[in-house]
Amino acid sequence: VTDFGNARVVVFDKDGNPLYDFGKKQGTFPGFKAPGGIAIFSDVVYVADAFTGAIYSFDRAGNYTGILVPEGSFERPEAIKVSGDYLIVSDQSRVCTVSLATGRIFENAKTGGAPSRLLCAVPDANGNLLVSNFKSNEIVVMSEMSELVGGLFVQIERVYADNFPEVVVELKVENRFRQPVVGLKEENFYLTENSRPVLD
Repeated sequence: VTDFGNARVVVFDKDGNPLYDFGKKQGTFPGFKAPGGIAIFSDVVYVADAFTGAIYSFDRAGNYTGILVPEGSFERPEAIKVSGDYLIVSDQSRVCTVSLATGRIFENAKTGGAPSRLLCAVPDANGNLLVSNFKSNEIVVMSEMSELVGGLFVQIERVYADNFPEVVVELKVENRFRQPVVGLKEENFYLTENSRPVLD
């Protein structure tokens, strides 16, 4: 758990008892100023510092192992989440991914000039980002512009009319990468026959 006020990370056991903490200056590590987001991947603990704008790495015992992204890379990093081989970083008015292999930063989304403080971002099953915005008090679904403009592929698999007037349509919807789009409901579709809407 990151402890922002005391500039440290505290490790608890499964019953909630504190075991040890780390984050003070050690070796080349300058010590935390304002630790925020924390994530673990392959036994490496990554911690974002909201003051320095860097992401540091540690082993599970709290020993400093290096810096993933240098100081000044982020304005005010908040939550960080593991997604595949990347970290998703919420940074004030933008969402970035950081390669765990190289430390390279990719900007995924930005709120522009709107007042915002993005606290957390997670991917959904369709490749969008669900982002919590503290200033606007809302959850925002962010999609790539190419996804919105590129459209979807709709494949009609079968039409069953054996119990007419009840007709069953089996179909699948995919994005431009031919990945399935899930979570669609009746209101997401508009069915027609001979250019007229189908009722019920």
